[in-house]
Amino acid sequence: MKKAQSESATILVVSSDEAICNVIRQALERAGYRVLEVRDAKTALEICRQPMERIDLVLAEATMPQFSGRALVDSAARLRPRTKVIYMSRNVDLFLSQGVLTPDMAYLRKPFTGVEVLAKVQEVLRPSQRQIVCPRCSSTNVRRSRRRWLDWLFIWTVPYRCQHCRTRFYRFLGRST
Repeated sequence: MKKAQSESATILVVSSDEAICNVIRQALERAGYRVLEVRDAKTALEICRQPMERIDLVLAEATMPQFSGRALVDSAARLRPRTKVIYMSRNVDLFLSQGVLTPDMAYLRKPFTGVEVLAKVQEVLRPSQRQIVCPRCSSTNVRRSRRRWLDWLFIWTVPYRCQHCRTRFYRFLGRST
């Protein structure tokens, strides 16, 4: 298996399921990542509070006994704002419909394989090219659309269309956010 580009990345896995942790740890350690495993959100927050501990990514259950995964990530984000997150759940569709997860969040649907975990981790840790998000439905399934005749008057903007809700919107050229 090919080594990951970011071999020195540290990944914090927060899951009470030992089988899930084993799949994740084996896949990521084989690819050269450093893996920290914890069974609950309280321990994960203690690790996040340690300033000398490097954490590049948190892989967290969307639901946990004491904390929700989202509450854990919100608390950890205050301590480490640049840390990236992947949520894990069997009920991804339910959480998306309830608004617990949004389409622009990274998530893994259980059950998953080590190859799927590794692919998702590499995708999230890849140097980010900011994705364009639909202002109406928050979908990242956005395509650049053809300019209409009136669009040529505003040459400093780029037209886009959301593939989910079909909303048409514009972004300024050179805008990085």
